[in-house]
Amino acid sequence: MVGSKKKRPTRRVNKVEKDRVLFRMIRGEVQAFLPDVPANPGRVMCYARSDGHGEASLGYYREGRPATPAEYMPLKREMVRMGYKPQVIKRLPSRR
Repeated sequence: MVGSKKKRPTRRVNKVEKDRVLFRMIRGEVQAFLPDVPANPGRVMCYARSDGHGEASLGYYREGRPATPAEYMPLKREMVRMGYKPQVIKRLPSRR
C-alpha cells in the first residue's frame, strides 16, 4: 500500500456534553429537574440542595413555577461544582 493514504476518523477534541436542566421554584425551594437522566415512568429525576437526588412525579413538577436566574444561580453553581454542565431549558422535552 505504498502511496495510499488512510482516511483518519473525524473526532471532536473538545466536545462538551451538556446536561439539560429545568429550574423550578416549588414550596419555596429551587429544584433542578434533569429530563435526560433515566427515571421510572411518569417521573423525572430532580436535585435539591436539601434532599439531594431523587425522582419526582410530573404532578410535583407542575406544582412549581419557573425559577428566575437570580433564584436558581446558587443551585446551578453547586451543580457545576458537582460535575454537571447545565444547559438551562424552558420546558420538559416530550417523552417517546
